Amino acid sequence: MDNKVKDKKQLVLTFFGIIIFIVVGLVVYFSSKSYISEQSKKDRKITNTLTLNYVSKSNNVIVYSKKVFNDQDGMKLSDEEHVFDFSVSSSVKKKTVCNYEIIISKDLSSTIPDDKIRIYLQKSNDGVYSKTIDLLEPTFYKLSDNIKLTNVRGMLLDKGKFKKSETIYYRLKVWVDSTYPLSETDFYKLKVNIYGDV
Repeated sequence: MDNKVKDKKQLVLTFFGIIIFIVVGLVVYFSSKSYISEQSKKDRKITNTLTLNYVSKSNNVIVYSKKVFNDQDGMKLSDEEHVFDFSVSSSVKKKTVCNYEIIISKDLSSTIPDDKIRIYLQKSNDGVYSKTIDLLEPTFYKLSDNIKLTNVRGMLLDKGKFKKSETIYYRLKVWVDSTYPLSETDFYKLKVNIYGDV
């Protein structure tokens, strides 16, 4: 009789042990699956990115100090001293829009007056400028009051939206107006930056 009671107790304990083992196993399995799923969602979450690439110079600073030109000749310039090629690339998630603004800022140590600097901007889709759009006819440097994406003070060159991953090419030409009596120590320094709501 004692053996039967012991066997029943042993059987009941074994049964409950198996049930507890299964329950613990299921809890661990579903907890780890939930954690892996969360991690997977985090890993898949890719933010929008914007990149400013400098084609003709190694950085985004432009210094002009050598010659003066009238607008007709300035628009034809092709040397690296006066022409700054750059591109803006986007990596945009599906169903999102990334707004951007390209801004140039003047270095306050510049000695040439703002109204004697000529700025001309072209845009291209192919990077070789076989077809260009004149975005900004020759004008002087002036602060913009319609900059939305940053509190940086500067001149807004272009703005737009990326709805897909792509690259847009820009050619910035800067020269000193021919009416300015340029001295050997005169210079004008600009910095190009891009800002976006990535």
